[in-house]
Amino acid sequence: MSTIAKIFIIKPMKMNSYAIVKLLLKQEKKIYKDIIPLLQEKTGREYNPDTFSKRINRGAFTYDEMLALCEILGYEIEVKKLYKN
Repeated sequence: MSTIAKIFIIKPMKMNSYAIVKLLLKQEKKIYKDIIPLLQEKTGREYNPDTFSKRINRGAFTYDEMLALCEILGYEIEVKKLYKN
């Protein structure tokens, strides 16, 4: 069983996918070129380093891609209910 690392992001609604991806990559001391082959293998989709970077900068990174990226880097996305109805 693998250990999943967690980063707690304060005020996540103010962070876009670009900021989260940059945070995770910095935390793991990785760059885009390190993860592109792994992401291609996991998603079955081709990624060009230039267009990959531009998509992340524009916030055009899909939720499925974010899940795959997190898993590759050893993280998970957790959804928690904030308020009781």
